[in-house]
Amino acid sequence: MNGNEDTNVVETDTESRPVSDWAELTYECLINILSRLTLEHRWRGPMLVCKGWLIACKDPSLNTLFDLDTRFDSVIGSPRWWTPDFERKIDSMLRSVITFSDGSLTEIRTQHCSDHSITFAAERCPNLQVLSIKSCRNVTDASMAQIAYKCAKLKELDISFCFEISHESLVMMGRNCPES
Repeated sequence: MNGNEDTNVVETDTESRPVSDWAELTYECLINILSRLTLEHRWRGPMLVCKGWLIACKDPSLNTLFDLDTRFDSVIGSPRWWTPDFERKIDSMLRSVITFSDGSLTEIRTQHCSDHSITFAAERCPNLQVLSIKSCRNVTDASMAQIAYKCAKLKELDISFCFEISHESLVMMGRNCPES
């Protein structure tokens, strides 16, 4: 053939055109491509293509970072951000990424999550280095204690506008996370 051995040709009534078979990508190549996408882009597109791509999107190497903080950068926050339903959605996404990471998650940057997902992170993310959970009205000292005791590699903590977290949590962090 004339150099097009890898390309299938589909005959139509009006033209012949090469068709790429994306399902034939090697897993390593697919991971390389997916690694160039943001978390949001992976969740809105490739995860929905086929089972193989969904499995690739769940690869631990693609789930070392959970950063939704930029989605909340607007000066005027949406009223829906403060609903229990929205908090459950953020928690669900965070818990999924924690599960996909298989312990390799090192950075969480989000808002509007709850004690449930932060406790889950403490249990499953021993390598957590950054925890930025601004404006989380349902995160308390209970989950912060779990983070302090189980995430000793924590270097950065931002709990701005988390009014249910007391100074006691900061004391625990100082005692148990020597790099923070």
